[in-house]
Amino acid sequence: MAKEKKKGGCLGCLVWIIIIISAFIFLSVVFFDPDDTDTSDDVADEEANDVEEVEEQEDEQEDEQEDEPDEVESGEVIDESEGEPEEEVEEETSSILDDFKHEVIDGVDSYTRYISTAWTANGMMERFSRESVDVLHLINEDLENGVVFRLATDLQDQYGNTGSYIVTNVWYSQETVERINYGNWPMSRSTGLYETADGVLIYFGIASEIDQERKSTDYAPQFYYDSIYMEYEED
Repeated sequence: MAKEKKKGGCLGCLVWIIIIISAFIFLSVVFFDPDDTDTSDDVADEEANDVEEVEEQEDEQEDEQEDEPDEVESGEVIDESEGEPEEEVEEETSSILDDFKHEVIDGVDSYTRYISTAWTANGMMERFSRESVDVLHLINEDLENGVVFRLATDLQDQYGNTGSYIVTNVWYSQETVERINYGNWPMSRSTGLYETADGVLIYFGIASEIDQERKSTDYAPQFYYDSIYMEYEED
């Protein structure tokens, strides 16, 4: 009787083992997804592609950094255009001075401007005033003995001959040059040159054609008087 109970117990254990193994196999079949392997492969491929894209972006950023302007230590980008406005001012200033013939006569600076007769007489005088005012703004600190501004233009004599002659002289003594407040001068650029000058000489051949009047002076260098209607030759 005892042997029959022992035999029955072993048989029960074997049945339970078979049931457990069968359950494990069943669960494995149900939950096992054959696509998992493919999915893991796709993930690996996507990660590889992401790495390649990151590397390409880094290469592009390095190329852009090489093309960007240098930066100073403070982090501010150096402006390569700095200095261009100054160059433009220098060119403009140089252009104004280049329009005048500069000479030093008897120790006094002389600036002569030639203007063609394409301008009216009054228009020519106004232009001469504006440009001479600009020059005086530039040179006043360099003057020591005053300055004479001279205007030359084309004239035709009674025989039909045409030539270039000095028709207007404007004298500024050194005292007047130093007296001017260049921050506020002149009141009018078209007439200011004549209004504050020490002396204004005008050739009588054009005096009747212009509004500007002569202005006498107690003292001026001799060439200021002598050069009126003197033939003018450009360099």
